[in-house]
Amino acid sequence: MNTIMLVRVLVSTTHPEYRLVLPGDEAAPAIAPHVQSAIDYLGPWREISKDKFDCTDPEHLEAAEDIAAQGAYLRLITADYIGRVAIQPG
Repeated sequence: MNTIMLVRVLVSTTHPEYRLVLPGDEAAPAIAPHVQSAIDYLGPWREISKDKFDCTDPEHLEAAEDIAAQGAYLRLITADYIGRVAIQPG
């Protein structure tokens, strides 16, 4: 896996505690259907930044792994929890 990954970071406009990280290049993998359902459920999204993730950072590596496996990385940011949102198929 490359150590640097260009990404787009989006925020849900209806649930602003959720962030969506998508690959920033045109050759992006398809988003898994169960992940797409969660993205759609969380309403419209607005891009807030473009960034370069350094995959030697554990948080960035987690995002890169999810993007490789399911096409997107969904993150929750609250006072009680910050991290990956696990979405089970089916």
